[in-house]
Amino acid sequence: MSSLKNLISQSKTDPSVLSELQSQLKLLITSQSIDPIVELLTSESFDHQFYGLVVTEQKLKHLKLINSSVQPIHSLIEGYSSIICGENRDISSIPPFILNKFSDIYALLAIYDWPSNFPHFLPLLTNLFQAKHPFSYNIFEKFLFQVNTNTDISEKRRQELKKSISSIFPEVKPYLIDFNTNSLNIVNNILDIYINLLQIISPNSLPIPNIFSLASLNPNKSLFLIYELTTLVDMRSFLPEIQKLIFTLSYNSRLVDIFSILLNHNRYKEITNFQKISEYAISGFQGSSYDMESSLNFYNILFKRKDITDTPEFIKFYENISACILSNLIRVSNEIETDITLNINYNNIVSLFTLLSKKYQTHTYNILSCINTGLQINRKLSKILIKNFEHKESLCINDPYIMCYILYIRNNPDCIKYLEILDFNDDDSVKLAIKIVGEYVRRTDVNILLKNVLVGVREKCNKSDNEFCDELLINIYLFYNENIDVLMNGEWNKKKIGRFSLLVKNRYESVVNLTEEFFTFFVNSIRIRNTDCILIGYKICGLLILKNVKLPENILSVIYESVDNMNGKEIEAFCNEFANKLEISVQRVYINKVVQRVLVLSSQEVEDEMIGCQRSVVSFLEKSILEISKSTCLGKEVLEFYCSALTEMVLVGESSIIRKIRG
Repeated sequence: MSSLKNLISQSKTDPSVLSELQSQLKLLITSQSIDPIVELLTSESFDHQFYGLVVTEQKLKHLKLINSSVQPIHSLIEGYSSIICGENRDISSIPPFILNKFSDIYALLAIYDWPSNFPHFLPLLTNLFQAKHPFSYNIFEKFLFQVNTNTDISEKRRQELKKSISSIFPEVKPYLIDFNTNSLNIVNNILDIYINLLQIISPNSLPIPNIFSLASLNPNKSLFLIYELTTLVDMRSFLPEIQKLIFTLSYNSRLVDIFSILLNHNRYKEITNFQKISEYAISGFQGSSYDMESSLNFYNILFKRKDITDTPEFIKFYENISACILSNLIRVSNEIETDITLNINYNNIVSLFTLLSKKYQTHTYNILSCINTGLQINRKLSKILIKNFEHKESLCINDPYIMCYILYIRNNPDCIKYLEILDFNDDDSVKLAIKIVGEYVRRTDVNILLKNVLVGVREKCNKSDNEFCDELLINIYLFYNENIDVLMNGEWNKKKIGRFSLLVKNRYESVVNLTEEFFTFFVNSIRIRNTDCILIGYKICGLLILKNVKLPENILSVIYESVDNMNGKEIEAFCNEFANKLEISVQRVYINKVVQRVLVLSSQEVEDEMIGCQRSVVSFLEKSILEISKSTCLGKEVLEFYCSALTEMVLVGESSIIRKIRG
């Protein structure tokens, strides 16, 4: 034993002895005798005691693993507890690392054996509570945490423990109310105890007023508890206390969430100061993504409550805060478009902006006209205003697209003139031009105007690299039944294969003679790894299948051989555009290769770049399994094959990736 103690002492300054120390400690874990551990625990050295506790904890887990009696551990713990918790011992003189390790073991032993085989657990805990020592709260918190999370015990055992805790809680409860609030550690332990008890006893049994008294000492944990309680029990009797928090605490999104729940569950009739709460929630717009989300959610719920927001008093109040809310909505909306790291549900912004522009139309218009001109309203919010405002022409939005859009939705032919000034490098503008041409091409009253304008439109389309310009150009040729060959002259490149894709979709008979040329170009694109053309190629192959065109065997073979070189985007297109159009019997050939390729890429490429790829493969497999399960001609073996591939995909990467894949 002296050699072991020497190794412990040497290990503090000489790392070379750690290996030997670890070997000797392992021997104590599996040894029949506990005498060496007792000697460590009764040593004057806290270092020796700590290693004694470490070995005791590992021995406890070892005995449980081999299904052997843990009675030796009872002897060790009872003996050691009499040393550190004796009548004449000042616990505060014992180092925290010793007490923490003892707490771990004591809690774990209770998980295994209390109450029937560990009767000393509660008396010691009660004695420590009575002495008002922080150590007691640490033990109880760790014990409750183990009850909720330990995976070594069965569910039956977990329920036994919860039942026992419920029966002794009245005895323990007074100590959770009467304690030294000057100790932040005790406050944190007690709040953690309450949080764990939520999963064990009835929430109504908790000393709820005590939780409110701790809010200023630890706002985050206290508000988490109050939030959970609000979802579980009727908190109307505590509304005065909840409302007081907005005066005593700085902004906390959890408190805003609490009021959102109260609003959503019609528990708001006793709430008297929604104006103050509304002012409080505004601060969230200046905080983190979570803060913004909480405030957006609160206002969306609030402004749907007509009995609150339609009162003259609230309308007058809204006039004072509307500029702040609207300007923040516009600012956050603009930031989302440029900052992909903002984790905010854009639908909440759209929903609130729609609510406000409908509910307070005149006031919203007046406010927006006064907001700093440097804060530009983006197109999504502009469209909301256009849809909701009665006098659309009075909106001063300096964007040719929006001005054209207003004329278009009002069925005003003057929108045709705007085709000459729209920016054809902008996706929205070209998409709007496609709608306008489709709407007015058959109208005889504007036929001359449209034809004249389209001369310039054709020139702009030919100069632009925007893919939607090709769609617009092809639509113009198709609408006027012009010779499409003009658009398909020249060598095959990205623009030509893009146009071919649109024509295959809309009028395949006009380009059927180019199919063989396409196959040749597609194969060459695969061989030289031209990803842009490969992505379009998969889309075309899928369209051809839908047109009942049989793909040549050499094309299927080239695609099969290329799987080992695919990147994430190509796999995504392969699944979404091509493989899902194949018959199950043909699909199967590719499945294993694609899954194995994803496994390789997942270990090589950036996580976020693989999300779309993995989501596509998982979705593709799910849909195939659904199709197979409905089929009467496909056997069980085929279904098992796809299920096995899906299982392998779901296990790809870390759990964080899977959460993103599933949205």
